[in-house]
Amino acid sequence: LDAMVAANDTTLQRHLFSAGELDAPSAIYRPPLKLKDGFLAASIGLSFAKTMRAIGRADLIDDKRFCTPTLQRENMAVFVEITKAWAADKTLAEVAKVFDEHDIPYGKVASSAEVLSNPTLAARQMIVEVDLPGVGPTPVLNTPFNFSGVKCGPAGPPPRLGEHTREVLTELLDLSEEHYARLLTSGAIRETTEGAGR
Repeated sequence: LDAMVAANDTTLQRHLFSAGELDAPSAIYRPPLKLKDGFLAASIGLSFAKTMRAIGRADLIDDKRFCTPTLQRENMAVFVEITKAWAADKTLAEVAKVFDEHDIPYGKVASSAEVLSNPTLAARQMIVEVDLPGVGPTPVLNTPFNFSGVKCGPAGPPPRLGEHTREVLTELLDLSEEHYARLLTSGAIRETTEGAGR
């Protein structure tokens, strides 16, 4: 669970940073079906004919846009839009019943709010607060890695842009102060010691 939550960091962090306003699943690639009361992921691409029968569009099985597996892949966007339009005014229970009857694998997609309110996440301390300069305590996702006897998780806020420039270049890379000053003056590097995050 920890690893899966951490792997969805962008989606879930958007929800946390937007105070709950951004809650829809990502629209990247093939989005889940949006229903009246939530979202549902379904393997509608496994069997075009089976899906078309399930949604009452058996007439499309012989449509020239979908008559071969290659054409079905090429016209997947059209196929998905047709299925999405069918599902839009239905509930999770209604779609689940139809997909069960037609042996189409599916699963409910939890919203960010549902994932983040899961009591197991709280028990596992997967949401922690980090004190961000100029912002204050901010909820962030914790690391999924835990080791006995070691405190894991963020040790503080993320570094500000240029915050460790001098340390990295002069101490770790042994750059001379003169060379460092020239790079700084020319604008090739940036050094920031104050102000809010990046």
